Amino acid sequence: MDGGGVLIAVSREIPSMRMSNWETDCEDLWVNIGYRINGSYSTLSICAVYLPSPPRLEQQRVFVDNLDSVLNHIDNVIVMGDFNLNFVDWEFNDDCNHTIPTNYNNDLGRCLVDCLSMNNLYQFNHIRNSHGRTLDLALSSLQCLNVSQPLDLLSKLDLHHPPNCNIRT
Repeated sequence: MDGGGVLIAVSREIPSMRMSNWETDCEDLWVNIGYRINGSYSTLSICAVYLPSPPRLEQQRVFVDNLDSVLNHIDNVIVMGDFNLNFVDWEFNDDCNHTIPTNYNNDLGRCLVDCLSMNNLYQFNHIRNSHGRTLDLALSSLQCLNVSQPLDLLSKLDLHHPPNCNIRT
């Protein structure tokens, strides 16, 4: 098998819990992270996902249906991963600080875009690969997400999947 696999690394100093009951037969991993803002405790749910190429509508629907279900129980979520939807163009909109999908007029594209719309999720990754495409998406209910390229790389740069791991809220 080429590619695939997901990882979420969390410092021991940050309260976290794997949510295996939210995971599907797709390659997805869910973790809840606890944090404090202004003295109030909140939870951020993070999902890492890999949907292999070529994309299959059945597999995408399994992931999207599960995401719909999970989102009924949580407020703050970030979903990051390789959706392998190279035909969807994501145009960055400075006014709203997230991307707008174009060229998604097929069942795979509509499945994802409908899910985003129905769940008030936004796609923030505007970093394109060496082919001018955005394969790795950063979806979130948090409208203040900012995705940027990291300054320090841990391994050799993959031009097809440029890293976008610096996320600031």
